[in-house]
Order: sequence, then structure tokens, then C-alpha cells
Amino acid sequence: MNILNNGRFGIPAACTGSMVYCIHKTIAHVSERAQFGRKLKEFGNVQEQLIDMVLRHYATESLVYMLSGTMDRGVQDYQLEAAVGKIMASENAWNVCDRAIQLHGGMGYMRECERQWELVRLADAAIDIYSTAAVLSRCSRAAALQQSAFDCERKLAELYTKQACARVNLLMTDILTRTGEVDQIKTISDEIFKAGALTSLHPLDY
Repeated sequence: MNILNNGRFGIPAACTGSMVYCIHKTIAHVSERAQFGRKLKEFGNVQEQLIDMVLRHYATESLVYMLSGTMDRGVQDYQLEAAVGKIMASENAWNVCDRAIQLHGGMGYMRECERQWELVRLADAAIDIYSTAAVLSRCSRAAALQQSAFDCERKLAELYTKQACARVNLLMTDILTRTGEVDQIKTISDEIFKAGALTSLHPLDY
């Protein structure tokens, strides 16, 4: 069990280093690369993705040092904490590396279009509304023609409409209630871009 616990601790520790590397490379790239007459770092969606990367790293590193503190105190029963650390760190590292590839554009993969914080949510809501209209139209046609599959299509349409409406409501609530986060994202990302690196201190730095 101790062997497994050591491995579970080693994975998140290694993942934090990988995330730092990806974040620093991404900061350098978006600070230099220009699209549509503006630096990538000026786009709201780029800032939002970078902050998500930074938050994931910060949370993972915090968990790693909490776990290391538990081990240093000689606690023997920490397999649950180690398992949580392994899962969280590996998922966060994957997300950070994936976002880094996307934000590197031509050097990795990125859709070449501007996406802003509010606009992407409005666009996603509009897509759900439009697709719901298409689903209801198809189901109505099946009802009008008394097609044999109408009962199945009705169930599919009901379920899709419920899920789409839930997503739209969530997106609209998100826009109305989380506007303060946009300012926080911009402020923190500006500080990171200015520093050219993570602005949070390593837990062992003073």
C-alpha cells in the first residue's frame, strides 16, 4: 500500500511541473502572437482559458503540499488523500496541456476566431435554442404525418428540449450573475502577462 501511496503522490507532484511548463510557454506565446490586429492576450476567451490553467495548477500544487505535509508528519493512513491527488492532478494536467495546445494556434491547434466571455455563452445558448426549434419541428412533422416512430421521436424531443432549456437557463444565469468574474479574470491575467510567469509564490518560497 505504501508503494501505491508513494506513486500516487509522485504523479501529482510531476503533474504540477508539467502544468508550470505549459503555462509559461502559453504566456510567452499569447503575449507575442497577434491576430485580428491584436495580441492574443487581449482577447477575453484567451484570458479566461489562461486563468483556468492557472487555477488548476494552483489547486493541484496546494493539494500536493498538503499531502506532503501529511506524509512528513508521519501519518500512515493517507491513501484516500493520495488517490484524490492522483486523480485531480492527472485530470488538471490534461486540461492544462490541452488548453496550451489550443492557445498555441498554428503551433498546436486552435480555431482562428475571437471568442469573448459573454459572447460564447450567448452563442451556445442560441445554438441550443435553434437546435431545439429544429427538433420540435421534426417531431411536429412526425405527428402530423402520423408516422409509426412518432412516440419514439416525441420522447427524444421532450428529453432534448428539457436538457437544452436547462443549458440555456444556466448560460443566461451565468452571464447575469458572474459578471464580476470577468473583471477578476482580466485583472489577474494582466498581472500574469506583465510578470511573464506565475505570480503566486511556490509554497517553499518566502
